[in-house]
Amino acid sequence: MIDQEAGILDACQSKEEIDKKIKSLSKDKFR
Repeated sequence: MIDQEAGILDACQSKEEIDKKIKSLSKDKFR
């Protein structure tokens, strides 16, 4: 149970990091 919760938190954090990377990449494209 604890491992699953930790995995979910890691997934959420990685998703946020991916979203930030995508946003930064899109900003570079629009420059």
